[in-house]
Amino acid sequence: MKKDKWKRNCPNPNNNSKCKKFLTYSTEDHLNRANKNNSLCKSCSMFRENNNRYEKSNYDIWLEKYGREEANKKQKKYNEKMSGKNHHFYGKKRPEHSERMKGKNNPMFGKKRPEHSKWMKENNSSKRPDVRRKLSESHKGKIVSKETKNKMSERKKGKNNFMYGHSVYSIWLEKYGKEDADRLKKLESKNKRLSYIKRIKKLFGQYIPNYNPNAIPILESAAKQININDLMHAENGGEFQYRGYFADGYSKSTNTWFEYYEKHHERRKEKDEIRKQEIINYLDCKFVEIKEWEL
Repeated sequence: MKKDKWKRNCPNPNNNSKCKKFLTYSTEDHLNRANKNNSLCKSCSMFRENNNRYEKSNYDIWLEKYGREEANKKQKKYNEKMSGKNHHFYGKKRPEHSERMKGKNNPMFGKKRPEHSKWMKENNSSKRPDVRRKLSESHKGKIVSKETKNKMSERKKGKNNFMYGHSVYSIWLEKYGKEDADRLKKLESKNKRLSYIKRIKKLFGQYIPNYNPNAIPILESAAKQININDLMHAENGGEFQYRGYFADGYSKSTNTWFEYYEKHHERRKEKDEIRKQEIINYLDCKFVEIKEWEL
């Protein structure tokens, strides 16, 4: 009897692209047993959920098998084995193959992400709550020695730090040009303001900005001069807020923004002008400036 007479297709339950399609058996008995057990080919048996190590680190397996105390010991021993001079790549330069694949020599240079890679990005397992929980559990109880902390610190100090001599804005400027860099800077500034306000509200229930009580009568007087009777301010309905900016005074009916500049604003005219233009551009409002040093 020929060995390849007894054949069956692999069930391939997870659509494994590397599946061997069919399996051969030496006897009919082996074939029947494989059908009964719904056996998979070697590739499928190691694919995703079929693999008993799927989405598990060595530490996860040690944790299940030996408990936290023993798992921490094994992890510490493994870290010592793979750190510093013990590591097999310690002191070695980038392999020749890696050098050959740099920059324009790489077949993917200048190309967009393939569909599979895009799918992997959208379905990143590290963002899944269950995976994040496992990662959190695996790091609990780990103790980093002072020596390790000092080494990590030294590796990122001064010229060793990839941001040494650079700001985020300078990198944007080099990568995207001035127009996009300025836009990203404004966006970052806005996000910082909004996240700060959100954090304060979460901690204390509300966010109340500081205000100058002496400015209130001056703002009300300026509003009356241009026939505005619905001026909102800190003592009348609260300060109007937009994109993280708070108006000293605001009229909803006329869409007019009032700002009272104390003497220290004389030293930050450029920043105030940028803020003013940003508010005007987004709200399409009238902007009234009252400068303390001109009164």
